[in-house]
Amino acid sequence: MTIHNPLAKRIAEEKKEENTMSKKQIVCPKCGSHEVQISTVNEVKLKNQHHSVFWWLFIGWWWVPVKWLYLTIPALVFKLFGNKKQKAINKYKTIAVCQRCGNSWEI
Repeated sequence: MTIHNPLAKRIAEEKKEENTMSKKQIVCPKCGSHEVQISTVNEVKLKNQHHSVFWWLFIGWWWVPVKWLYLTIPALVFKLFGNKKQKAINKYKTIAVCQRCGNSWEI
């Protein structure tokens, strides 16, 4: 069947693409099953924040000894109960899990 109308031709191509898209399924590489569930996983890593090299060159080399000499008790209290300098880094991954064999892989 040949279609000469450009609009009808484009609509026919879109329907053909929809049919092929709906037929595409993810297959488990281990067992070949089509029973695959896709989920998004969030991985959180804590990263310690430190002072930069410039801070240590210009301020830290004299501030830390002065702080411990004159402010020992407040410095100890702050060190024990103060805020921890950590930053949370989130990474999102899309993972497929086979429902038959339990194999999981990253998409």
